[in-house]
Parts: sequence; structure tokens; C-alpha cells
Amino acid sequence: MALEVIKIFISHTDDTKGECIIAKEIIREESELHYKKDGFNLEPFCWDDIPRGRGDPQEDLVDPLIKDEHCKLIIMVLWTHFGNPTRKYASGMEHEYNLVKENSKNILIFFSNKSVMPMNIDPEQLKKVQEFKRRVRNERYCADCGDFGDEGEFKQKFRGQLVANIDKIISNNKKIDNDALNNA
Repeated sequence: MALEVIKIFISHTDDTKGECIIAKEIIREESELHYKKDGFNLEPFCWDDIPRGRGDPQEDLVDPLIKDEHCKLIIMVLWTHFGNPTRKYASGMEHEYNLVKENSKNILIFFSNKSVMPMNIDPEQLKKVQEFKRRVRNERYCADCGDFGDEGEFKQKFRGQLVANIDKIISNNKKIDNDALNNA
């Protein structure tokens, strides 16, 4: 039996690279332990996994992967960095968030509330993260998964949100398949 692929893009900045690694591990664990036996393979990826090539890194490399029909879930993890500007937006994070909304994709956003040494904070970057956080909370488009204070709390919140959302995606796919069969 061929497995149906569900791709999951993890959007992060340099300061949340560790959370990206954790998220990938949890996604692979859940895929192996639960979803593969039901015919689904969860495939996590992030910017670091995309081969570099010609063209704009955001529009030519990341955007097509997010728009792909198999990319069903986007995870965003932010802490104190908002990232570098793109041609259209203040950062790749903002670009990806808007792309997700335009393409009606599922999105989960996690905000780190971990301690950080004051000398490691770029006040402008942190201000942009806080403005983005207010924006997404006001828009209520995405599942705001709240703040996490440490690795253990992130793992717990992430796993719970991942499972709930993948189950919903699979359930919606099965409903669409059943509807198609009933209308055939």
C-alpha cells in the first residue's frame, strides 16, 4: 500500500533552530508510531532542508513547497528574532504567514517565552516579533498555540497540537474522498 504523504513546513529563525529540530523529531515519531499504519507518512521540512539554487530564496525555493498540494500544515516558531526582509515583507516569517493565508493552509504558531540574556536581544527584532504576535492574535486566522517557557513545555504543546491538527486534516481528506465517491 502506498502511503499518502503529508508534508509539514517548519518556519523558524536562527534563534528557534533547536525547536525546529525537536518538531521534526516529534513529527517523525508520530508518523512511525501512529500514522503510517493508517496509510499516512508525515514529512517535516524547513528552510535548511531546501537545496539552494537560482532565483529568489523565498519566492523561487520556499513558496512552491508551501503551495504544494501535499504541504498540509505549516508550523511557525518565534522567539526574539523576526528574520531578514524579503522583497515584499519585513521578514521571511511574515512572507510565509501571508502566503499560508493566501493559500488557505493550516498553520500553528508557537512563541517562545524562554529566558534570554539581555545582551543577546536585538531590540528591533524583538519589537517586530511582538508586533507580529499581536497581529496574528488579532487576525485569529491561525491556531495560536501560546507561549512556551522551556523545551519540555514546547514538546508537550507541540505534540498535542500536531496530533490534533493531523487528525483533523486526515478526517477532512477522508470526508472529501467519501463525498467524491458518493457523487460519482
